[in-house]
Amino acid sequence: MARGRMINNKICVDRAVNDLTSDTSRLAFTWLITFLDCEGRCESDPAIIASQLFPRRRKEITDKKMAQLIDDWVRRGLVERYEADGVGYLWFPSFAKNQVGLRKDRESSGDIPPIPDNLLRKHSGVTPDHIRKPSAKHPAEVEGEVEGEFPSGEHEPEVEGEASPPPTVKELCHKVLRELMPTSYRSKYGEQLDEWILVYGDTEVYGAVQQALTKQKFHAAAMSYILGTLTGRDADRKKAAVMPFVPPPGRVPVKALGKVYYVKECDHIAWGNAKNTDEAQLKRYAEKLERDFPECVRPGNNGN
Repeated sequence: MARGRMINNKICVDRAVNDLTSDTSRLAFTWLITFLDCEGRCESDPAIIASQLFPRRRKEITDKKMAQLIDDWVRRGLVERYEADGVGYLWFPSFAKNQVGLRKDRESSGDIPPIPDNLLRKHSGVTPDHIRKPSAKHPAEVEGEVEGEFPSGEHEPEVEGEASPPPTVKELCHKVLRELMPTSYRSKYGEQLDEWILVYGDTEVYGAVQQALTKQKFHAAAMSYILGTLTGRDADRKKAAVMPFVPPPGRVPVKALGKVYYVKECDHIAWGNAKNTDEAQLKRYAEKLERDFPECVRPGNNGN
């Protein structure tokens, strides 16, 4: 058996994996992949699996706990159980398609019995007769079929693959923004959107861009509308005026030009230098912050 296996990074967004009942269940499922044989199988004995995965935590991960984790995987359809000669085994149906470049000819399949035909049909739609159908063809003719060319009149069976991971809220924000400015979308607008996401959160920004699309706001008007929605120029702004001010996360105060500007920590030095040596540059910084992030500007007693 190999010393390890490939872990596809799509596992991070797989819905079935994320629906598992605990982080321990997700971790154990991922780790067990590295112990599977070249067909994606292993024994289902909870004691053996727990000893393989958690040799230093056996007091915490008992046989009973491990059995519960296995049940969790089976319920989500991530693993199939089967028996042969009174011994239980586990099979990971998605194993083969995630092990790119696996050389089965260099590994021994061990003593684990073959996967039952009913499970193969369940996960591939290919009948056992199609898989094991004897052929009287010359080896040269069969070679083409092995590479994926099926005989005349037959079609390659459709194999149900993994669903594409759902887009993140941030990706949805950018998708809608491109619809709002189909001919003038620029990277600067995308960068601006990313900054708003950091300040307001992706869900709030997504709601704002969706409203802009509903209101048919396009190009520069769309950006103004989104900002106005986020800052709450109407009832929300009045409500915020009577609420205690909470500094935005990741920003530090800089007193200048009669106000207090909450700037990014990484920009603090640049603001300080401009304040001491370049008033024109300082005003440019201030104008941009007031335009893009008015909630990060507060009145001050004296600017210096």
